[in-house]
Amino acid sequence: MVIISALNNLSRYHIFTFISSLKDSGYKGEKVMIVYKCDSQTREFLELHNWKIYYKDLNGLQTVTKRFLDFHSVLKYYEDHEHVLITDCRDVYFNENPEQYPKSKLIIGEDGEYPLSNHSWAISEFEKMYPTQYSPHLDSPHLCAGVVYGLNSIVRPLCKDTYDFTFKSKLYDNDDRGKRTVVDQLALNIVAYTKYNYIPTKQNLVINLAMTTWDQQIHYFLYHQYDRVKNFWEKLNKKNSTIL
Repeated sequence: MVIISALNNLSRYHIFTFISSLKDSGYKGEKVMIVYKCDSQTREFLELHNWKIYYKDLNGLQTVTKRFLDFHSVLKYYEDHEHVLITDCRDVYFNENPEQYPKSKLIIGEDGEYPLSNHSWAISEFEKMYPTQYSPHLDSPHLCAGVVYGLNSIVRPLCKDTYDFTFKSKLYDNDDRGKRTVVDQLALNIVAYTKYNYIPTKQNLVINLAMTTWDQQIHYFLYHQYDRVKNFWEKLNKKNSTIL
């Protein structure tokens, strides 16, 4: 298994929970970090925990956009049958060893447990960036780009297709390539549903907490956006104590 993430100008403090919780989970697989900019303390922290570091340039793009191209280029070094877990690193907590999760071809966590037609924020963003291309997916849940899991033979080309599709956004501006948008997430949705015929299934690999109601009866391997939940650690510890 390969876990791959990306950071730009984050400190050791910002990624401490991500790095330490993965170590504590017992994970033994490959760990890869794409680095655009970081200080020496962050680099040493990654090296101390045996992360492979690939230094890349943003070339004027947003981190959330450029990372998909760099994920694609690095994942070429791994076999197609490898399972890959792409995650954000600032707001991800590993509650369980992801190596223990059942093998799947592709899992993309949902950004809310309801159809896109009821996701007012996502609809407003699609209207600005891909106004004519989202309507076929109104009955499907909006997907979050923060955690993607599956076979390298699927995840790797999905990254490149997502990257390429970001430049077809109505807001893309060649004179301001780093304009702050959420185009990566929107591109991922359209590409996953249209080209990869992705069908969301019930899973407990990850919960994206910003827009998803946390059913604490479900045991998740990863908690993404945990910083959006008041008293998250207290609630999680209480839940884990109940399970134990």
